[in-house]
Amino acid sequence: MIRLEHAAIWCRNLELMKDFYVRYFHATANTGYHNPVKQFSSYFLQFSSGARLELMHRPDIREPSDAAANVFGYHHLAFSLGSKENVDALMNACVRMD
Repeated sequence: MIRLEHAAIWCRNLELMKDFYVRYFHATANTGYHNPVKQFSSYFLQFSSGARLELMHRPDIREPSDAAANVFGYHHLAFSLGSKENVDALMNACVRMD
């Protein structure tokens, strides 16, 4: 059987992204990984469905240029919340983020 093991995202603010997925999507985060030689840090997040997401940070990763808004490569992640009401509730919670 072949299954997708995980998806990964480069993040500007690793802790903020981890906290977002834990708080709003009820993910469970590992304790994190840091390699000081490569200046690489990451968290693996586990969702109740079994899906995993790796959030990664390295200080030399650059911002995409404005001209590269639509390019080949990573595009989006999709989450199922079960109903339109659940989506609306989550979006309202995200708008009011502390």
